[in-house]
Amino acid sequence: MKITDVTLTFFTWEGLPQISYGPRIPAPGGSSLLALLTILTDDGVTGNSFLGSAVRSADIDGHLLIRTLKPLLVGQDPLDRERIGQKLWANVRATSVRVVGAVDVALWDLAGKAANMPIHQMLGSYRRSIPAYTSSPAYNSESEYCEEALLYKSRGVQAYKIHPPHPWANDVSVCQSVRKAVGSEYRLMLDATWSYDYQTALRVGRALEELQFYWFEDPLSEWDIYN
Repeated sequence: MKITDVTLTFFTWEGLPQISYGPRIPAPGGSSLLALLTILTDDGVTGNSFLGSAVRSADIDGHLLIRTLKPLLVGQDPLDRERIGQKLWANVRATSVRVVGAVDVALWDLAGKAANMPIHQMLGSYRRSIPAYTSSPAYNSESEYCEEALLYKSRGVQAYKIHPPHPWANDVSVCQSVRKAVGSEYRLMLDATWSYDYQTALRVGRALEELQFYWFEDPLSEWDIYN
């Protein structure tokens, strides 16, 4: 089996609300362009995945995928995922992690179809279900976080992740209020959206430890190598 073509089919996601998950993740709302990635083979088996999101239009990365990664894929055996993956990651600086990820997902989808097996079974079926959590936008008031956390708790959602308003002292106060609202047994997390330096991250982390938060996500930028 050989890859014969790689295509992107673009479509518009309408009706997106205007929300923000922090100062570095604005979501202007309205609409966003998504794309369906399709890897085609000479055996007729195809693999699919999505590119794009509510906060990053697919046309930003789409041309990089077709221009840079498609030539590396055509003619290859799509089942050689690890070998292909190393080629893709060698070109990640010329494309993006999102593009490499979309191709990887499509290759797994194709392999599952070729084997007539669900992907979880190809990976060994470690589990057949996973717990889910809900994730907040960045709100202006502590009461909004508390009300939303209580709403999802009442619906049976087992965990709530906070995208805080910033600065850090406000973030800690929000976390304290939500913990008080939902009780000591409910699972809570904080996603700081890369907004702290080392000292601030340590202060917030110690406060979260006292509040028994389940995890502390993205306190520092991934490029902040020193810290």
